[in-house]
Amino acid sequence: MSTISTYFTPNSAYRPFERATKQIPFQNRFRILSYDQCEHAWRYLGKISITVRNLLTAATKVPEILAVTGENFTAKVKNISNHLRLFAIVSVPFSLFDMTSAVQKIYKSFQLDDLNGVALGTLSFSIISTDLFDSISTFVNATFALAEFEPIQILSVLSLPLPIALASMGTVSRSVQITNAYRLHKLVCDKLLSKSTYGIKAALKEFLIENLSTDEGSAALSMGKEQKYEISEKKKAAILRFAPKAVTDELEKLLAIVNRQTGVPFTNQQHVQIEKSIDIIQFHLQKKIVLEGIGISANLIILFALGLFTVGATGPIPNLLIALAFIIRFISVLYQDLKVYSSENRFAINQTLRSFS
Repeated sequence: MSTISTYFTPNSAYRPFERATKQIPFQNRFRILSYDQCEHAWRYLGKISITVRNLLTAATKVPEILAVTGENFTAKVKNISNHLRLFAIVSVPFSLFDMTSAVQKIYKSFQLDDLNGVALGTLSFSIISTDLFDSISTFVNATFALAEFEPIQILSVLSLPLPIALASMGTVSRSVQITNAYRLHKLVCDKLLSKSTYGIKAALKEFLIENLSTDEGSAALSMGKEQKYEISEKKKAAILRFAPKAVTDELEKLLAIVNRQTGVPFTNQQHVQIEKSIDIIQFHLQKKIVLEGIGISANLIILFALGLFTVGATGPIPNLLIALAFIIRFISVLYQDLKVYSSENRFAINQTLRSFS
């Protein structure tokens, strides 16, 4: 975990901190929950560590502070900074786990003949593996510095290129995700929210065939067979690359409603369920767009700071910018945890607003 560490990895590369909904064997329950809790805590503590380190380093570059703190202040800050950099090793097992997951996704994309999935999966794997090497090199450099050994030359040379590569790849990945999330969000608005109660069935069926299911249901209908739509694993995987699982869960619920009501209109209860599912989908897509936007802004700040380091800036500004970026990313994780869908509030409010429209 160097200046930027794992925090240019897209949010989708991490598992959200949530209780498992499926039954877990008792002997495995503690191990699984402990891993998730540790990973989630590190997403906060890692950012705090980097922020504190850069704020202290910036303070050593301000003459007014040095005049007050004395000659030993810089040496003390350097020692504290090196000790904080040792925590880079904590992110290594998380990166290894994410690398395994990324390889599995690439393999699945190959099986589905999903070239776009292979390309994006390779980009994600590149980000995670680069971050892993960055974390290991940071730990090694900090260990050598504390032991007063000569630094490894190749690791010193890569101290700037690695963060720049991580920031750049992370920005590209987040840009792709935010574009796809916005496209699906707009598609839901145009295809579903704009339809009346009477036109929603045909619009919903068309939307699901385009985005989630195969068109085998239509083919079966034309042959006089029962109309049933199956989930396309390729389309589902494409959505999961930029949206949380809650989105595909709700899409599958909508598909189940369409399959149950072949040839007959939707009931009032089903209309309510459809509206709620659409609302949940829009909520998670809006949240995703906000999170990725925050991530891109933090990455751009970091890239600007690294650019200042590259041209030889020696003042406190680059370190202050890095600290600012990680404060923003800390707020992003906090927002991700606190911004939870509330069916009692959000859906009830939307229903009330629609009744007055």
